[in-house]
Amino acid sequence: QLELRRYPAGEVIIKENEPGRGLYVLRSGVVGVLREGKQLAELQPGSILGEIGFVTGAPRTATVETLRDSEVFSIPNITEFLARYPGLRSFLMETAQHRMLELSRLSNFQKGATMPAMGGAQSPMRSLLAGRYEVSSQLGEGGMGTVHLGFDRSLERKVAIKRVRSEYAAEPTVRARFMSEARLAARLSHPYIVAVHDIIEEGGELFLVMEYVDGRPLDTLIAEGRRFTLADCETLFSFVCQAVACAHWNHVLHLDLKPGNIMLDRMGFAKVMDFGLAKRGGAGPREISGTPTHMAPEQHRAEYGPGSDVYALGVCLYEMLTGFLPYAGPDFVGQKKRPPAPASTFVPALADTGVDELLASALSPDMAKRPAGALPFLEALKAVRKA
Repeated sequence: QLELRRYPAGEVIIKENEPGRGLYVLRSGVVGVLREGKQLAELQPGSILGEIGFVTGAPRTATVETLRDSEVFSIPNITEFLARYPGLRSFLMETAQHRMLELSRLSNFQKGATMPAMGGAQSPMRSLLAGRYEVSSQLGEGGMGTVHLGFDRSLERKVAIKRVRSEYAAEPTVRARFMSEARLAARLSHPYIVAVHDIIEEGGELFLVMEYVDGRPLDTLIAEGRRFTLADCETLFSFVCQAVACAHWNHVLHLDLKPGNIMLDRMGFAKVMDFGLAKRGGAGPREISGTPTHMAPEQHRAEYGPGSDVYALGVCLYEMLTGFLPYAGPDFVGQKKRPPAPASTFVPALADTGVDELLASALSPDMAKRPAGALPFLEALKAVRKA
């Protein structure tokens, strides 16, 4: 059973060096992560707190203090909780590994240490990869690695270079997953899918050379408070749904569609990227994969199909219209058995437009009740707009 706790601004939730195996999920507010009294990061609602102690059993590695009045869900009996939701164990372990690396990186940076260049060596920031690609500034970072701006000397064009973290690249299963991402994405040739140009293994590390998109990810715009009209959503989904349909025609499922994997370029076009969890649509080994906030209910059971991507499209539409996720967690499995709050609850102007019915259909726990594919989802959205 989850416990909801409320903390005023300036109160400590987790204290550095103290023992503790409690796990928390930030429901509302903002918290700061501090080490030796210095703030290293800010965490937003939906963030997991205390996962490092849960995974390692070690004392707390940092202090977590509220920067605003905040609410957190506390999970007092983590053993019982994981017995009920076993699929979350691997997700928490990966989250903890990434958080430990990030805290170490930020702590070293604040102490004045030089940030490691690509490849882990103290080489100049601008380096040459495979004798062809110049590597420069970092564009972004995710759980699996970093993305850098690059320049292809042979074709004289900008590229994006994704580098898998060295500690992950050394794992055979991660290498296999990375190679699968490259091969699946390379099969997909479409103007609204970020193209894969090359894959490189060098110095024991893995790099993916991709099309460079001069723009911003959709999640950044949502986080900045931008709200999208139905007309905006129809325009954006006209690109995204065509990209997803192309993947499905090629028997490829994305399985991690979310605003962070949708890039908006400066011309207003959208492109889908990061097929890191993509699967061939046929039979094969099944495992729990995806982002809990956006994955379909069946993915929590290691099941999936084209309807799983349709579900994620529904989550993205809900976020764009309201600024909120349809399910806040952390009990995503239980919450997804019920319809979410209608979008018109947050945006009254959406009442009687039909969008609540579309979202209820797309977010149905029964895959058969969702729109039959990405293009039928788009047609339903267009019908809402015309109503």
